[in-house]
Amino acid sequence: MLLQHGASPHNTNSRNESPLLIAVRQGSYNMVLSLIMGGAFVEQVCLSKWTATHEAAKVGCPAILMLLLRHGAKVTTRDGHGVTPLGIAAEHGNTEALDILIEHGGDVNAQASNGDTVLYDAAGSGNLDSVELLLQHGANPSVASYAFQLPIHRAAYEGHVLVLKTLIPITTKRAIRLSGQDPIHSAADGGQVECLELLIQKGHDVNALLGTHISENYGDLRKSPLYFAISNGYTTCAEKLLEAGARTDLDPLQCILVAIRAERYELVQLLLSVWSRCELLLQIDHQHSVPHSSAVLPDGPCHAADCCSTVDIKLTRKPRSLQHLCRLVIRDHMQLRTLNDPKAMAAVPFPPRLKNYVTYRDFDLYGHLSLT
Repeated sequence: MLLQHGASPHNTNSRNESPLLIAVRQGSYNMVLSLIMGGAFVEQVCLSKWTATHEAAKVGCPAILMLLLRHGAKVTTRDGHGVTPLGIAAEHGNTEALDILIEHGGDVNAQASNGDTVLYDAAGSGNLDSVELLLQHGANPSVASYAFQLPIHRAAYEGHVLVLKTLIPITTKRAIRLSGQDPIHSAADGGQVECLELLIQKGHDVNALLGTHISENYGDLRKSPLYFAISNGYTTCAEKLLEAGARTDLDPLQCILVAIRAERYELVQLLLSVWSRCELLLQIDHQHSVPHSSAVLPDGPCHAADCCSTVDIKLTRKPRSLQHLCRLVIRDHMQLRTLNDPKAMAAVPFPPRLKNYVTYRDFDLYGHLSLT
């Protein structure tokens, strides 16, 4: 009725969205048809270059999508991020819309502005039917994004086991090697235990190292899958990796220090179970000669005996004494940078005995030995 009385189908709201785009979002076939018959331009874009076709691919309404295509909608149109309607349908797991767009000439290997492929988006959705449809029409699983991410990485990170199982045998080892990251890193980073178990079962190396071009993106220069699991607090993933033979000495920063500083005591206990106390002291002592460790641990370096005593204190099952709780309160009122800096502590107007107590020197085995 509004169109019959002269209302323009091209008017937009504050986000530059057309009435046609909004009608598609509402899933109203009759409204979309009326607007098209009233002269609406099917390729009209909003501020983000989003079209009604993109919206139909997202909503997943085949009838509306077919209607738009019959009236001139293009499957190659890209939004502000360089994503085609095919990529949108894949991202949202709308297999029927994906099939229609492919039949109308959609490029299954199209890449967005950041290099993400349509298959990468489908792997993120977890819809196995969408992934298999793209593969049947020639989608390449070994094409990485500009961030060196493959579809197999996305599936492992998101925890889509069936999609991962499909991609493992068809993703080339060369593509994984060039990406600089094994899918087992992605599974550990995402805390996906089932994906981790599947990758281990399929022979992926639990001691695979990040490529330098990936590792340098992290301030701690991490390298191993175990480090990802520890730093993110995924105890079960760490346990699975250790059971499969993951080494604890592959990263510039020792995993035990990361777990201690983050107060993740289950992880500390897990790591202690595979290390003797002497090995732990040697590992932490060695840590102080590794570059970048201070940058990663903003509280500054700590002595081996301090770390071990902290572990012993934190993991004890006995109730804490009032004296120890007082120590914690004092430490809370002081900056950790000061506590870990011998020169700064020397300037603090505390009696020597109190300084030793606040900094856990009463647990310092090395300090006691040096006094004898």
